[in-house]
Amino acid sequence: MPILLSLVLALLLSWYGGSAIKKHAPVFYGGAALLALTTIAVTWSGADASFPGWMSNYVWPLLSHGALASALFIIVMYMGALPNGTKAIKRLMPIRAELSIMASLLVLGHNIAYGRTYFVRLFTDTSKMSTTQMLAAICSLIMIVIMLPLMITSFKAVRKKMKPKSWKKLQRSAYVFYGLIYVHTMLLYVPMVQAGRSVYIVNVIVYSLIFISYAGMRIRKELLKKKRGASCILPVAAVVCVAACVLGCIPLSALSPTEEPAVPAASVANADGDSDGKAYAASEVHYADGTHIGTGEGYSVLDIVHAFERVNHIKVPYEIAPRRAGDPPTVFAKVGKAERLLHWKAKRTLDQMCADSWRWQTQNPHGFAKEK
Repeated sequence: MPILLSLVLALLLSWYGGSAIKKHAPVFYGGAALLALTTIAVTWSGADASFPGWMSNYVWPLLSHGALASALFIIVMYMGALPNGTKAIKRLMPIRAELSIMASLLVLGHNIAYGRTYFVRLFTDTSKMSTTQMLAAICSLIMIVIMLPLMITSFKAVRKKMKPKSWKKLQRSAYVFYGLIYVHTMLLYVPMVQAGRSVYIVNVIVYSLIFISYAGMRIRKELLKKKRGASCILPVAAVVCVAACVLGCIPLSALSPTEEPAVPAASVANADGDSDGKAYAASEVHYADGTHIGTGEGYSVLDIVHAFERVNHIKVPYEIAPRRAGDPPTVFAKVGKAERLLHWKAKRTLDQMCADSWRWQTQNPHGFAKEK
């Protein structure tokens, strides 16, 4: 999962590279800015559609989805929640400002990369956005407005020119920013879980545990600071509550997709468009039911339209119409049997499929028919 991998990388960098970050901060700022520019360039050019599966699934999301930036911000915010005097505080607190600046630069890259699509739609045509996408875009804009002053005042040269009380008062807005990170993430991930993309369940739970436990720890620390005698049960209770809420809001259908229905054996085919896949004739499979081929992640029609527009840099005309009578709201299917039966697993992403299909169509405008 991107957030877990990002947390590991961010912790390793902060823990073992803290002295280097402190001593050569401008170099690390430059590195973060370069990664941000790379995120923008690759996303706008659609070059990520040609990435191999392992890179699209595990490496690229660290930048494109803002996972690495979130991980750095998580470290920064926990420095304000952990008990004073702990080893982590002593080691990481000296580079808290530097980490926040690096994270802010990465966040800007992420927002500019996707803002070209979603911010433009927010101000020009919201009909092409789902409600959660619209709310997530608004949330992002508010976060940027809060983040920029925090980032600028984190530079030592700027901080020295400010009055301590004014600087501290401004920094309190970081709590709102942290909360919006969580809200923004849930607005994007929870609908995916509800749409059957069960891979995002772990992300929802991990983010929830991290942010709600932080809230509990921060409140406890503040209460202890004011000598009100808060006990350690507060953060524990917060974690338990959020875990129960998250698990409760995830549809059971996402946690346990329905079994594959019986269909004619002739439906067994490689429908993924994966050039590394194997094509199997129906006669080679001695079963009377069907085998679903795919990645196991569901997509809505708008997901596919938006992905097609993004990677191919074209406009797909469409209109929102009432649901047709008899259309099911959601459809789920397991793809595990295909791997067991055919020893094959889909590797390509939705972006790669959209790019490949349009590339073939533009190179073969008449399809398989010969041009007259």
